[in-house]
Parts: sequence; structure tokens; C-alpha cells
Amino acid sequence: MSASRHRPPEGRWLDEHTAWQRRDLSAKRYVYIWADGIHLQARLEDEKQCILVLIGATPEGRKELVASPMAPARARRTGAICCST
Repeated sequence: MSASRHRPPEGRWLDEHTAWQRRDLSAKRYVYIWADGIHLQARLEDEKQCILVLIGATPEGRKELVASPMAPARARRTGAICCST
């Protein structure tokens, strides 16, 4: 089986990711929000990437991924990470 059968087309993935980032969270209620950074180096770029992960805990105790924007290492060092959700 080819690798292309395991991955959706890039355009479709980007559309789905954009829709997920723009979803309405106004009706959501979180009692806790955790933030953590996952540092990656894909070996295709000179700089490491940092994926900021925000996880929210609902009053019922469920954990949900709230946001996951990606920022270059340069922005991470200066504290210029911005969450667009």
C-alpha cells in the first residue's frame, strides 16, 4: 500500500484544520486549562518547531484538546506565541 493512501490530500487537511481552529467554543466550559509545548525537529528545517498544546478539563472531568497552534523556535524564545482560537 502506498504512503499516499494513508494520508488525506494536503488541501483537505488544511481546510479541516482551519475549520477546527475557528470552531465556536463560546458554549464550552472548562474548569482547568493546561498548556504544554512539544518540540519537534523534522530534519527538513534548520529550526526546531514547537507545538503548543492547550487541553481543557470539563466540569464532568473529560479532557479535550482546545488548541494546538505551531510556532517557530524563534517566537518561542521571545514569548511571542499566539493562540488563534
